[in-house]
Order: sequence, then C-alpha cells, then structure tokens
Amino acid sequence: MERLVVFLGAGASKSDGAPLQKELFRAYMESMDESREIQTRYDEKNPFYKNVKMDLFTFFDGYFGIDLGCSKPMLFPSFEEALGILEVEGSYAGSGKVRKYKDAIVASMALAIESQLEHKRNEDNYQIIDSYHKQLVENLCDRSGRQVDFLSTNYDLLADNALFSQRRIINYGFSRQGHGIRLLKLHGSMNWLYCTQCGCIQVKEAADISANNLLDFNAHKCEKCGSQQTSVIIPPTYFKNFVQYGDNIRRVWENAYEALVNADHIVICGYSFPHADIHIKTLLKKSEQGRMRPEPLKVSVFNGYEGKSIEEMEKEESRYLRFLRKDTILNYRGDVPFEAFARAPRQYMD
Repeated sequence: MERLVVFLGAGASKSDGAPLQKELFRAYMESMDESREIQTRYDEKNPFYKNVKMDLFTFFDGYFGIDLGCSKPMLFPSFEEALGILEVEGSYAGSGKVRKYKDAIVASMALAIESQLEHKRNEDNYQIIDSYHKQLVENLCDRSGRQVDFLSTNYDLLADNALFSQRRIINYGFSRQGHGIRLLKLHGSMNWLYCTQCGCIQVKEAADISANNLLDFNAHKCEKCGSQQTSVIIPPTYFKNFVQYGDNIRRVWENAYEALVNADHIVICGYSFPHADIHIKTLLKKSEQGRMRPEPLKVSVFNGYEGKSIEEMEKEESRYLRFLRKDTILNYRGDVPFEAFARAPRQYMD
C-alpha cells in the first residue's frame, strides 16, 4: 500500500482565504476599520470583546510602542513574534498579565481568520475558492491502495471541515491508537481546548469555535472536571513550550514521526521552510534518518503564489536541497500553487 503524507503550510490556507501569520494583526485591524458592523456585533453580543480589545491595545503599546487607535499606517510584528515573546516570558515568570495578553492575541487571530473567510464568502467566486481543501480530500482519499496522512502547521479548520464534509473520521493523534484519517496539527488548533487541571484535550465542533465564542474564555469548561480550558496554540518559534499541554502534543508529534518515517511520498504544500521552525526541520531530518524502507523517499513541494519571482523559487529550492539527504528525490514545483495541486494532485505527483 502506498503511504502518502501531505504537509499543509500557511500557503495552503491562504489559498482558501485565511490570512498568513504575518498578516494576522493587519487583518484584525482591517476587520475593525473596514466594517464597523463586525465590531458592533462583538460589542453587543459578547461583553468580553471590549476587555480582549483593551488587552490587545495595552500589549501593543507596552511591548512595541504601537497605538492601535492611531489611523496612520504602521508595521506590525508577526503573530509568531508576538506570541513567541509571551511564550518565553511566561516560561520564566508566569503571570496573569502574560496569560491575558496571550488570550487576547489568540482571540484576535480567530477574529482575523473569521473576518477574512467571511469576506471570501461574500465574493462571487467563493464556491471555487472554498473548495480547494475539499477537492484535495476528494482527490486523494477516495483512492484504494493508498494511506493518506495529513500534517498541518495551521490553526484554522479548513482541513478539518474538508474531511468532515466527506464524512471522514479524524484522528488528531492524541494517542498511539486511533482510527480514521490522521490530521496531525503540529502547532495546535483553534478547536483544541486543554484543561490545565486534568490534562485532557477536548476537540470542539467547528460551529462552536467562532471568534465570538473564543472571546469568552470563561465559557470553556472541561467536561471531566469543570475547570477552565485554554486554547492549544503553539507559535512557530525556536522556543516551543510543549510541556504546558501535558503529553498530548508530544503524542501528536510522535504520530507525525511515525507517518513521515514510513512514507513513500511526502507532499509539502504552501510551506516555505522558514529558518525559525527548527522543530519541523528536526522532525523531517529524524524521519529521514529513521527510514527503513528500501525505496528512496520522494518529496514534492508545491508553493506557488502570485508574483513569486524566479529568484525566490531558486532560493527556496536551495533550502530544500541543502537540507534533505542526497538520496531523497526532490520534486520542487515552486511555480505550482496549492489550488492547482488540489484540483489535480496526480498530475503533479507522478
């Protein structure tokens, strides 16, 4: 049986309308500026929105000297920079202030993603754009004689919803056992809630993970012990605090290693191989080293986007060639976007 691993990076979600991490804070501000309807909706329906907004304003002012109330254009830090700083600070001296800021950043991320996807839903071509993850699942998972595992660094629920739409059972990899198609979200997910008391993770339905719901952090109580839950969101930085989520994330990464080490073909979509994400690189390298299959590993990369220059593609291909073993077969297609691959994966994989 052919074993295929599909790795979904931020570029895959971007194709379906979600913002990139570097665009999250800008998207959050635009959701407030371009449509007061969105801001009013949260102000009226959720009393926690104003508190979250104030915490976010205080964070940007104190840490970066940015006044979010200012109308002039400004440069924002990336999501990983902002949350990564708080992750490190919290590991040395945990405080309620750091927790508040982290919660506010996660809530702003949820609002930015929801706002951007809502904007896409209002476009005439939404039915086409919305179908890319669904097309990928339809084209890859209905073929007999093939096992498909999905790895993702994205927090959104685009891949989850695509699998649900095909009535697929999702195995998130929280245990060594489990059935269904593995969707291993290495940096956490908007619909994962962790209980700090009993250590269990609850997976919420997509309908329950709107930005409006996430803004009310007191609304999420553990089904086992009734304690407050926290979102499982891990920034793609050098420092990753996996321990704070018990053994759950460790098992997700163990499942990812098992999938990669036994793969015949790894397909990487919308992932530029950033320098900071050393944990992903280590995972890939360990899987290469631990590989016992006699056939050489094949790695295909599809990361095209509008305006991508030949120079950018050459640099990106060089990063992969420099990192992968020399006996690994690389099929680099930096000119092929995720949406093209999703429509006809076999055309580009063979």
